[in-house]
Amino acid sequence: MSSEDFLLLGVALIVVLNRLYSRTGLRHQRAAYATVQAINLGACIVLFVQHLDGVDPRLDAGIRLFLSAFVTWHIAQNFIAHGKRVREGERESRRLAAEEENAQDLRDMAAEAESAQDSG
Repeated sequence: MSSEDFLLLGVALIVVLNRLYSRTGLRHQRAAYATVQAINLGACIVLFVQHLDGVDPRLDAGIRLFLSAFVTWHIAQNFIAHGKRVREGERESRRLAAEEENAQDLRDMAAEAESAQDSG
């Protein structure tokens, strides 16, 4: 296989990996997010270093730049989606904590009212 074949297969695998990550339950796991982002970053580094054999240097640079931009777009999309999920999780945690605090306040008030009735 030539370097062009490896390049195309690598980018295809990156696309499949990112689609699997974004379309499955993996996107809710912190380790999966870190792994996918590390693989994407590694792909960008390989695209920067690896050269295509037998291709005009300017065309080679253009192809690698385009593919690097494509992988970087996936990195940005994953980052944005992960940030939204983190913010939603924090918002939900704050809401649940506030509900628990309100419930505790109501229990305290009921206990005080009950003790006031018992003493009165």
